[in-house]
Amino acid sequence: MVVHVDVSRVEEVDNVGCRLLGSALADLIEAGNGIVLSGTEQLERLLRLLLQTQPEQRSAWDLLLLLLRLAGDQAAFD
Repeated sequence: MVVHVDVSRVEEVDNVGCRLLGSALADLIEAGNGIVLSGTEQLERLLRLLLQTQPEQRSAWDLLLLLLRLAGDQAAFD
């Protein structure tokens, strides 16, 4: 099964939301589902803005790294 997740309408991020979305994506992956993400540019931008002011937000880092890994963006992941 392939699950399409559209995050293009995300307008703000916080630690709890990052943890919940990251957990949901991880659960889908663990269950063997394929994931198609769309609209990640806005979410990645919001995560980077949050991390500039609150770099201690572990869930935001985890979600950003997961998004980069799913996108296959090795250069940004490194």
